[in-house]
Amino acid sequence: MKRFTRTATLAALLLSTGLGGAAFAQTATKPPVDPATYSSKALERSEARIAKLKASLQLTPDQEKLWPPVESALEAFVKQRIARRTHMLEMHQKGDDEKLDVVARLGYRADAMVTSGEALKTLAAAARPFYDALNPDQQKRFTAIVRRAEQAHAKGDKADKPGAPAAPAASPQP
Repeated sequence: MKRFTRTATLAALLLSTGLGGAAFAQTATKPPVDPATYSSKALERSEARIAKLKASLQLTPDQEKLWPPVESALEAFVKQRIARRTHMLEMHQKGDDEKLDVVARLGYRADAMVTSGEALKTLAAAARPFYDALNPDQQKRFTAIVRRAEQAHAKGDKADKPGAPAAPAASPQP
């Protein structure tokens, strides 16, 4: 169960939009990021990553039937994160982020973590029957994609930060 939970979490990280506290950490030397532009580009990237994940698994017709709940949960998770990041960018543009003290920021992060945790639980519940239906080779590919996403996330995936060029998507290893 722990392995699957970790895998589901990492799948979500694969699709994440690098939301952390980066909006608070933006400096004046970077050009301002338009929240609407960020939102649309992040959504496009995430949709492409979801499609690439599905295509790389080469699903059978029976597995295809189990994909829609996973895709819906992934999309909901991504949209929630994009909305939170867009809100932070809007706050930054207005200078409202400067008005938040450290305790308010901690509260904001705590709320974000709870919301993300709930979305991940939904994803894990939706993904369980799907993951169980994958053959060992598909599970291996899925795990490889997720691990690469975890490594990129741990290193601070530059492609998911506003204003950064998009990184090429990871390709599965056979």
